[in-house]
Parts: sequence; C-alpha cells; structure tokens
Amino acid sequence: MKALEAENARLRVELEHVHREAQSARRTIVGLPQILISVSATGSIVYMNTAAQRHFGIDEKQAFQLPLRVLTSPSLRGEELQSLSDIAWKEGTASRQFSAAGAKSEFEVRADRSEGGVQILAYERNIAATGSSSLARRFSTTVIREMGAMGLDLESARRQEATVVVSALSGFDSSAKALPAGAASQMCDEFLTLQTEVALEAGGMLGSIQGPEVAVLFGMPASSSDHASTALRAALEMRDAQKSVLDAWRRRGAPALGVSIGIATGDLLAGTFGPARRREFAAAGPAMRIASAFATSGRTDEVLVSNRTLDLVREAISRKPFVLSRSVKFRRGDGVHVPGIEGLAESIQVVDA
Repeated sequence: MKALEAENARLRVELEHVHREAQSARRTIVGLPQILISVSATGSIVYMNTAAQRHFGIDEKQAFQLPLRVLTSPSLRGEELQSLSDIAWKEGTASRQFSAAGAKSEFEVRADRSEGGVQILAYERNIAATGSSSLARRFSTTVIREMGAMGLDLESARRQEATVVVSALSGFDSSAKALPAGAASQMCDEFLTLQTEVALEAGGMLGSIQGPEVAVLFGMPASSSDHASTALRAALEMRDAQKSVLDAWRRRGAPALGVSIGIATGDLLAGTFGPARRREFAAAGPAMRIASAFATSGRTDEVLVSNRTLDLVREAISRKPFVLSRSVKFRRGDGVHVPGIEGLAESIQVVDA
C-alpha cells in the first residue's frame, strides 16, 4: 500500500512538472513577435498566435477550422500560404519570401511538417533596414520560438563558446570538371539542401555556405551546455542522410563522391556585419577554420573532431550515456594544417562502435 501511495505521489509531481512546461511553452508561442500558424493535414487552421491574429485581423476562435486559404493581407495571401503548406506536407519543409508591390517590408516564411499537420512561421523584416537577417533560412521553427522567448536576435555582436560543424562534398571540385554545368550545380544544391535541413532540425544555426561546403553553429546565439554533443549527433545524422543520395548519384552514372565532416569547439565572435547595403550574419574564430580544414582534409564518410569537442562530448556522455543516440569510438587522427594557425591541429576520428 505504501509503495502504491509513493508511486501516486511521484506521478502527481511529474504531471505538475509537465503542466508547468506546457504552460511555459504556450506563453512562449503566444508572445512571439513572429506570425505562427498551425494547420491540419487538410489545410484547416488549428492555432494562430497573437501576432498572426493581429496581422490578419481575425480572432483565433473565429479562425479555428477555417481553410488556410481564407486568410489574406497585403503581404501574405492565404492561397500562397496554402501552396507552401502543401509542399511542406509532401517534402517536410518549404520556404519563400512574400512581399506586396511597393511595400516597405517583406516576409520570410517557412513551413515545416509536424505531427498531424504543418507549422507556418512568418518573420517580417524591413526591406530598407540595414541589419535584417533571414531567420527562416537560418533556423528551424523550434529554435526561432526559443529565441523569441529569450529575447535573442542576430543583430547584436556576441562572443561565446560554440561548436562548428562543417560538411563538405568530398571529391566534388575535381569531379565537377567532367560534368555538365547543370548537373554539377544540381548535385551541389541537393547536397547543401539535405545537409542544411538535417542540421537545422537538430537545432543548429546556418553559419555559411561556400561552394559544396556548409557550416552550421551549435550553442549560438542561445548558449547550451550540450552544444558539442548535439553537434556531433547532428553531424552523424548528416553523414548518414547523405549516403542514400550518394548511392542514387552513382546509379545515375555520376562520379563517386563522398561527405566528410569537421567539428571544432571554441570561442566565436558572431553578429551581423558588413556595409549598410548588405549586412549579413557571420561568425569568426579559430574553430571555424579548424572545422573547415578537418572537413576538406577528411576521407569519405569521415568525421573529425577537435580535442575541445572531444572533451565536452565525453563529459556529456558521462552524464547522459545515450546522448548521441548511438555508440561510437574515438581514435587519434592525423595532424591537419589550418590556415592562420601555427603547427598542425590534432584531429580525432569518430567511428561507429
């Protein structure tokens, strides 16, 4: 009897904790300055936050179960939102810009498939503003909601420790010479699209794209104690996701290519920089160069991490043994030359156990 009472007490505590988290999450979503709309698989509205209700001039109760296409405003038209939602439902995600003729602002809109429907997030920005950043392209909707709750933005410069993941399409530069320009461009786009989508869904932030190479940041702008382990888990998912695409390319007769990934942790200076006419978010620091050097020097399907990343990952594993969702081994790799850094950077190989 006492054991049953103790179990009931434990369940009550857990339920109260879940209820508090649900209330906190709802306050976060409702208070977002961005427009957030949830629709069912059939296109019916199931939720609109305060910003969405204000923008379209309709109460959430009035909008409930109405077709998404009935919403309209000078910059956002329901028919186009429905089309974007349909694409996201089929492909997992979709994004585009919306603006009205002569308007001083535009919307970055991203739609993501969720359980039973689609979430649409629209971020308004001033076209003439000097510090505008495309949140919808750089983050998943989950991370954007977290940023809104914490009052974070990309405009303010900050310096903090973060982990950088750089994924490169190995062998592309040499193989692309033998391919038609259109085919080479398509392969590069397919690689960058898949790698970016997997990384954003894992909680990363798009840092930069340089040819067939994409850099993603973890632990920035919102700091996190588990940024290194989250980055490694995402990197392994990025590598695995690309394998089926690489196999499909080979079946089409394309040259044998691979993916190689570099990960490094360190202090980064990040913010929105550049001339007034073209300001962009950027991050700088030795970790960016180290991760890039690891990626471009790595072998096919190889994942290399820095010593600092390894230390943090091992610490995370000691606290949460299944934090990587798989078993891995770490092996000492070769030293890698990094531009601007004396000597060779030590690398550690990450292999499946």
